Amino acid sequence: MRYHILKKPEAHFRYRGIHRLGPQYNDEDTDDSIFNQAWNRYVSYNEEAVVDKNEALRLIKTLDPKNLRYDLIGVERVASQVDGKVLGYDVASNNWHSILSWEKPIHWSKEQKALSNLGPIFSLIESYFSPLINDAGLFSNFSEACLFCDVISAVEQLVPGTWDAPGTYYPEVLAVFDIQNEKD
Repeated sequence: MRYHILKKPEAHFRYRGIHRLGPQYNDEDTDDSIFNQAWNRYVSYNEEAVVDKNEALRLIKTLDPKNLRYDLIGVERVASQVDGKVLGYDVASNNWHSILSWEKPIHWSKEQKALSNLGPIFSLIESYFSPLINDAGLFSNFSEACLFCDVISAVEQLVPGTWDAPGTYYPEVLAVFDIQNEKD
């Protein structure tokens, strides 16, 4: 499992998956401030994904001592439904880029649909998958996340560049865990 420190969602936005910003360098502090040292450890040494849970917990306590700005989540590639406290399943490419992170997940406006030959396909994807999104903006069910992953992969193969630059979008299912608030 890899641990990520990510900005908490805005009040009107529920997505708690992998596609969020992490901590930013504090220009108002010196390089050797406690915050900027922790930020440097997280970004430079850990490449924004910590593999040691205790190190991740230490970093989040330094970066967000009042638990107001960041979430600490665990992310893991999975091949089946996970037992235990999972926030849900994200479908992301390159461990980051997720369609579920859109302000309205799995939603296209009428104008967007009208501009694309895929408009009817987008409507079908939206009507089937949008109701399956949970309170964390993720899929609750692994098999539903897999089906969504298969569908968007098929659309990308039919029309390269639909989701990102052609040849760069390879989605996979990731289990997302709330590490910061988990009860042992």
